[in-house]
Amino acid sequence: MGYKMLVDFDCLTVIVLSIIWLIIALVLKFKCNKKIIFLFFFTVFYIYICFVIKYTLFPIIIDPVLSSETKSILSGINLISIIKLTRYDLKTSVLNIIMTIPLGIGSPVLRKNKTGVKSIFLIGLIFSCTIESIQFLEILLTRIMIRAADINDVIFNVIGALSGFYIYKAFIFILNILTAKLSINENKVVKFLNKSD
Repeated sequence: MGYKMLVDFDCLTVIVLSIIWLIIALVLKFKCNKKIIFLFFFTVFYIYICFVIKYTLFPIIIDPVLSSETKSILSGINLISIIKLTRYDLKTSVLNIIMTIPLGIGSPVLRKNKTGVKSIFLIGLIFSCTIESIQFLEILLTRIMIRAADINDVIFNVIGALSGFYIYKAFIFILNILTAKLSINENKVVKFLNKSD
């Protein structure tokens, strides 16, 4: 029979991620002298990353019975390009775009003047490839195909990150118009966001 184990995004995972957040936040505050407003946006971004981890990498199932029935690890990899997408893949593709829109918004907020289109493209690409690589590693270790490493996920994740970046730029443009008309430049959040443009 063997054993079956489910590694889920549970309380222990939340505790571990919370400890990691606390360590990073303390370093940012006392070592890097980051302000509270930066730590606020960092925390929001960190929570977003945790949700991405939850929905893309968990649960992890270890089941010798299912593992022995797996024909090939290669069946967990999809290298078919976007050109051959079917209507069935449309929902997944849209969700992949939505998933990385916050990445495109949060990156320039936290990295300030160091983020442009090329940087967002690379950040989205590295971010997505990291997720797909970990998913493939899960398949490699558990030999269970509950998810697949998919090239189309990478493509749509990058599109989502770029979309988020342009949403952010549009928001800053509108914000600057409003601040000029309403004279709210002294607002700390507005000043922080303007500096991150």
